[in-house]
Amino acid sequence: MKPHPQDVNLVIERAVRAYADALKAHFGDRLVALVLFGSVARGEATPFSDIDMLIVVSGLPPGRLARQRLLEPVDQVVDPVLAELREQGIWTDLSPILKTPEEAQRLSPLYFDMVEDARILYERDGFFSNVLDRLRASFRRLGAQRRRLGRIWYWDLKPDYTPRRGVRDMTNDEMARAYVDQAEEILHEAEHLAQRGVWNLVVRRSQEVVELALKGALRWAGVEVPHLHDVGFILKRHRDRFPPEFQGNVDRIVAISRRLGRERQLSFYGDEEVEAPPQHLYFKADAEAALQDARFVLKHCRALVAQTPTSKGKRGTN
Repeated sequence: MKPHPQDVNLVIERAVRAYADALKAHFGDRLVALVLFGSVARGEATPFSDIDMLIVVSGLPPGRLARQRLLEPVDQVVDPVLAELREQGIWTDLSPILKTPEEAQRLSPLYFDMVEDARILYERDGFFSNVLDRLRASFRRLGAQRRRLGRIWYWDLKPDYTPRRGVRDMTNDEMARAYVDQAEEILHEAEHLAQRGVWNLVVRRSQEVVELALKGALRWAGVEVPHLHDVGFILKRHRDRFPPEFQGNVDRIVAISRRLGRERQLSFYGDEEVEAPPQHLYFKADAEAALQDARFVLKHCRALVAQTPTSKGKRGTN
């Protein structure tokens, strides 16, 4: 029997308190802020929701893995609580993000939804409240709007976005190029896997290429991307922001994103219902088609983000 949604939130709240207490005890005076965010903070948790926590600590080492090792004593304290939740059919896990105060001061897309949904469980001298106040002021200056499609929330950073209007524009362009650059690296990996005949991973990597390239396109258009693997429907909603040559390919790109998005999990984990490993589900023709789709999307997104400020013209206001 599945737990009632309200019960899920109440039960997970026990784990949140245990996690926060363990972090306070472990870091002591070095702890600057604890910020709960995501579905648990909104009271919309499901049995598979993670506990998303921003942890601001002074004197952290560089490198993600070194920082994660610091949390191992905390994990050991909270593990029994999580084990109790799993016995009730709630498969919650911990999803921490560690930042130094200097890093946390820099406004980040990670904070966007926190403006509306964050629960500050602990802070020293109003540290993170001040960060969010700065972000709210930036949103007011931009005229940013939080939009909803079904259960999905995302930020439209500049509904009347035009090129070269302040630092935010430059940052969007830089982030867009970074997404597309990363997509290109993953495409090279997919091509190498194709040479080795690892067809399922070619499909998986091709999906990742499409996902990153489209997120780059949306950033170029001033749309902050939600944490989804298939963002095609958002691209379609804002198609008027793109130049005509890109608009002409939107329907095909959206279809590719949906098609490969449906293969993301199967191509990595296989089909557990029929006990088929992923290597048995895909063939050379599948891999070749996925690569062709990935190259098509990447080519058009690369051309889009490579446009100079003067060649962009006015972006739409949809």
